[in-house]
Amino acid sequence: MEFEHTVLWKNGFQSKNKDIYTEKKNRLSGAFLRMRDNVSHLISTVPADCKNLTVHDVTHIDALWELGSLIAGDEFVLNPAETFVFGASLLIHDAGLSSAAFAGGLAELKRTPEWSAFSAVALRQSGITLNADLIENPSIEIENSIKFPVLRALHAKQAQKMATAHWKLREDSDPVYIIEDVEIRNSLGSIIGRVAHSHNWDIAKVAEQLSERLGASTFLPSEWAINEKKIACLLRCADAAHFDSRRAPTMMMASIKPTGYSAIHWTAQNKINKPTLNGAALIYNSGSSFSASESEAWWLCYDLINQVDKELKNSNALLEEMGVDLFRAQRVIGAGNPNSLKSYVKVEGWRPVQAEIKVSDPVHLAKTLGGKNLYGNSLIAPIKEVLQNSVDAIRARRAIEDRPVSWGKIHVTVEDVGDSSQDYFLHIDDNGIGMTERVLTGPLVDFGKSIWNSSILSEEFPGIEVKSIRPIGKFGIGFFSLFMLTDHVTICSKKYDSGAREAKSLEFRSLATRPLLRDAYPNELPRDFSTRVTLRISNRDLLDQSKFELIARKRFRDSSHSDVNLENFLLNKISFVDVEIEFENRISGKEFVHYADVYTKNSEDFIDELLSLRSSKDKSVAKAIYSDTIRPLKSENGRNYGRAALMMLEPEDSYTQESFSFVSVGGFTHNSKLAEGPYIGVFEGETDEAARQFAFSTVPKDIIAKWASEQAILVKQSKFSKTDLMRVCNHVLDFGGDSGPLPFCFYKNKTITYSQTRDAIEKLDRIHFHLSKTYEDSVRLNGYNALDPHFFEFEMHESLFITLNNGNSTLISGNKALELARDNVQHILPSDLNFRRHVHFEKIYQLISKVWGVIPNIKVERAQLFGTKFFSNPMPELCIVLSKL
Repeated sequence: MEFEHTVLWKNGFQSKNKDIYTEKKNRLSGAFLRMRDNVSHLISTVPADCKNLTVHDVTHIDALWELGSLIAGDEFVLNPAETFVFGASLLIHDAGLSSAAFAGGLAELKRTPEWSAFSAVALRQSGITLNADLIENPSIEIENSIKFPVLRALHAKQAQKMATAHWKLREDSDPVYIIEDVEIRNSLGSIIGRVAHSHNWDIAKVAEQLSERLGASTFLPSEWAINEKKIACLLRCADAAHFDSRRAPTMMMASIKPTGYSAIHWTAQNKINKPTLNGAALIYNSGSSFSASESEAWWLCYDLINQVDKELKNSNALLEEMGVDLFRAQRVIGAGNPNSLKSYVKVEGWRPVQAEIKVSDPVHLAKTLGGKNLYGNSLIAPIKEVLQNSVDAIRARRAIEDRPVSWGKIHVTVEDVGDSSQDYFLHIDDNGIGMTERVLTGPLVDFGKSIWNSSILSEEFPGIEVKSIRPIGKFGIGFFSLFMLTDHVTICSKKYDSGAREAKSLEFRSLATRPLLRDAYPNELPRDFSTRVTLRISNRDLLDQSKFELIARKRFRDSSHSDVNLENFLLNKISFVDVEIEFENRISGKEFVHYADVYTKNSEDFIDELLSLRSSKDKSVAKAIYSDTIRPLKSENGRNYGRAALMMLEPEDSYTQESFSFVSVGGFTHNSKLAEGPYIGVFEGETDEAARQFAFSTVPKDIIAKWASEQAILVKQSKFSKTDLMRVCNHVLDFGGDSGPLPFCFYKNKTITYSQTRDAIEKLDRIHFHLSKTYEDSVRLNGYNALDPHFFEFEMHESLFITLNNGNSTLISGNKALELARDNVQHILPSDLNFRRHVHFEKIYQLISKVWGVIPNIKVERAQLFGTKFFSNPMPELCIVLSKL
């Protein structure tokens, strides 16, 4: 076999004249060859398990001997025991890509946390409700789609087990091992597993986890000690270096017809020849040129070459640190230089230019997009961002540890620094999942990268994907908003299940300088908490009540606010968060506790928190009107989507309404410009804005309709005017609900419901609505809220309906109104009517169209409004007439 002619094989196993260790070398080489036969059977199923994957059979493993020899050079020495470990590690390093590598096969694979995680994600994306049986046994389509990613995630870890694992033909049969020699398996199996696993680690972990010298096995010569790090470096470099046409043969490619990203891999490797060595430089070249349509494959080659170059430099640095011989190969020609590489890996009809998107000044980007340019001059936004991170961490820990939905606590403290300065501390503590050093120095400070969408999440918290966690944080920029308040930020944290001694602190003096990572000071992290974020602040704006009052006036454009301060702004923001949050201002003496029972707490307490920015009078009125009608928005299966009551009194303006109607994103309240109608309370929703200033409701329409229908029944009609009740009726209809007993319009001298209106319309062919002209030659609809006494004293015409109008809004204007001024009888089109400013009239117009089954004919004419004749013989009034004809 070709690999037996490589330098590494010969130097390790080939006996020389009068070699006293010939027998031991033959024992090792024979054990390797038998192991090779066993592994070749296991990995034969890789193509079936990992569709469209390039060649990962025994020919790939054999080629790594050749590449390892090329990279190491003639002077690089592995003793026979190290050679065996190297070869055995090659055999199993990718063998975990086959389900056959698991002794229990697919059934064992399905019991892994990784299977559960990928299955849960796939089921969720398909809109399927999760349960344990479905996660383990999804449909064949989902099973086939996740098998490859699960095996890819597990293969390196599984490699560590394989050298000592056993398989059985039957339950009662003897175990079968891939290393058949018991003594070799027992003494070297674990070493082989660790080295094989390490090919998926970064070089720092190789240096930290593997040994530099392990004593020789008792049946081998003493000088055959093993350097795990040296072998691991050679394995990772040889593995990275093997991308050429042997891994993507033309005939196999034609038969498989790979698609998507796999097709790019196949095309890239299919064109590459074996690498050669020129001095200390590896050289790759292509057998044929890459056309413009194959540019993505060329760039993949470039990336692979950069990866090989990186592995060579990192591994040689580690070898030099250990004081052992370096590899002959030190670098790769063309790495980091596309213009140079195209001389070796040819292109035709195009030119590679390194013009990918990059960030030259990440600090400037973070300051620009993570601060005032994103959040404006908001004093609250940075604190809210940290609180959102704390809430996410607590909800994640609830899920991991199966804790109740009310579990978890956040403590916010404001206190003086205690020195001669005017500085003060803002501490935010939580008992969530916490952060390890890896997270503190990784996703936390990576602008635009959230831990919730990073690979680190599943590595730090295996199986967390199975849990139904919906994090608020998704943009990866909220942390940087803290620097709007101060340059001095410290994050002290530990993983929730580790001891206090494991806590680390990341300390910033400014965003532009490197932070200091250190061990946490004694008691720096409060007892029973996992994370503390501390801001040392010089600016006193957070403590200045006048600053918040100014913000409130600008935001809501009215003056019905009192005692507006940091505490009230925070309480409004967190009023729907299902986590207990305690606030303590040790400077002002103000404090509050927000409890997690957002759906069950007393309605008056709920209103007090939600309307914490409104005046005491506003809150008292709201509690008197809405305490009895606030209800949860709930689905048939019991899931809650919000808690609210229909607003009965007309807000003064849209800005006033904003301080009553909120949308919750993860429990934090936001203003909404998209609410279906006025309500007091909270609808669940989402935001697609990084600044999260506004949000939109995501409550299913049928849930809103059900809630609105209930609200129509709950209204105490005796306490409100007919005008208010008719307006509320329209809001119920806007929400898609059944307005039930609420009055919809005025007909035959009394108010009638929506269903009664429908019944009346069915009996008529013509319907009148009262109009009036203005001196501006515009035409307005006379509504219920502007009726004169005649409409209550005399019998109305049976075809006359009075609806609610929007103040003095014009129904017909422009040229059509001028025409009406000259001619009192005029046919008009629906497009001539200003429905946008007359939503109540639009509803009855739509109802008429629906009941009649046709679009009504519209005409303006004069007609009698009353069936009773007056002695004064009044003139006919201007009307808009809808008819079937």
